[in-house]
Amino acid sequence: MSTDQGQFAATPVTAPRRSRDLLAGLSIAGLLLPEAVAYSSIAALPPQAGVIALFAGLLCYGLFGTSRFAIVSATSSSAAVLAAATLSLSDGDAQLRLSLGFALVLLTGAFFILAGLFRLGGVTAFIAKCGFRSTVTGRFG
Repeated sequence: MSTDQGQFAATPVTAPRRSRDLLAGLSIAGLLLPEAVAYSSIAALPPQAGVIALFAGLLCYGLFGTSRFAIVSATSSSAAVLAAATLSLSDGDAQLRLSLGFALVLLTGAFFILAGLFRLGGVTAFIAKCGFRSTVTGRFG
């Protein structure tokens, strides 16, 4: 009774390359941190709010996210909408604007989690592809 070990030979497992992961993490941080500070200024919020939102978003996506290709970051359009919504309701009170922004972001996140739990991702099939792509990429046309 002979068995062919070549067919069932184990493939060697390589050690994880932590240095590459560290370099990738630092590269992404180098891009996202200044972006978060800039977008928080567009939203008329303090810079630390952008940094905290960045880390909170990355942490939440690490816990709940399922796509390897999704980009978890603020956008200039979302910062402008947040500024418009909070400035119109706060009457110049910076603390109220910060609280309103925090509540709006939490409410939006809760809606996203509910949409994921109810598997509502198929709703995007009803959005025209050119409109969806232009909203995602920021390019119109």
